[in-house]
Amino acid sequence: MLTIKLTAPDTYTAKEGGKELGSCRFAVEGDTLTITRAETLEGDGFLLDGLLRAALFYGYERGCAYGVIGEAVGEGCQRQLQALGLQAGVKLRQEDLPRHCGC
Repeated sequence: MLTIKLTAPDTYTAKEGGKELGSCRFAVEGDTLTITRAETLEGDGFLLDGLLRAALFYGYERGCAYGVIGEAVGEGCQRQLQALGLQAGVKLRQEDLPRHCGC
């Protein structure tokens, strides 16, 4: 079963059967949560989508008005981010993430 859990104060990790599939690292500053690193070792855009949503929701629960995908998020995820309609450096809210990413 796939699980996405907070595994460090600044990291969500996706695992299936104990095997790490991807992770998303973030930093909170003021009212903005910045995704500083995101990578999927296996999986597709749906996995990245889940990791981003988990991190953004974490920020919103702590009073962050916006999320930003940092410029150094990881080259391996750039195509997946584009498939989700997202780009680095743009402020977004959780509702800005597409409901069906179509990856």
